[in-house]
Amino acid sequence: MDKDSITVLLGGAALAVSLVTFGVAFAQMRISSAKARLDLYNKRFAVYEAALDYYQALWHEHEKVKERSIAITKAYRESQFLFDAKDGVYSILGKIQQHGHTAKFHLEEIQKHEGHGGPGKMHDALNRQKKSQHLEAYEGLLKELESRVGKYIQFTEVSGWTVKFWRHSNPAKLNAEKVTSTYESTKTGS
Repeated sequence: MDKDSITVLLGGAALAVSLVTFGVAFAQMRISSAKARLDLYNKRFAVYEAALDYYQALWHEHEKVKERSIAITKAYRESQFLFDAKDGVYSILGKIQQHGHTAKFHLEEIQKHEGHGGPGKMHDALNRQKKSQHLEAYEGLLKELESRVGKYIQFTEVSGWTVKFWRHSNPAKLNAEKVTSTYESTKTGS
């Protein structure tokens, strides 16, 4: 083998290594981008979930109200960074928080006077009525919140950067494959 042949062979090997390195870097970029989207989705869904959990605690799980009250306050503050201002998610969560805290106050008043007869009964009835009014307002706001965050939490496809060279015959199957492969790669830490 002469000197020129060795140079061409080494140049070809260097090109092959470069192409493989590019392929790996491109795949990692796509996975990283998909992971960032998935993380953002999880944070946005957690905001909605905090509002729903607080509502359920106020109705049924009274022992969890304080914990859920803290979670809704945190979600409210985070929402200003996670959602576009024009969608009004932050504003709706502020109203939800106000109605929830007022309902919480009336719930605490009911629990404080529970079992005490006499004039406290009238007070309890008034607190129950006010608690119900605030929870009805909360429910209306929760439905509005669902419609506003819908576009952010509709989890149909998670993909990073893509280059499309062909059309897939079954888009639903392709989306399922992307989600599964992305989930598997993030789960393994790749």
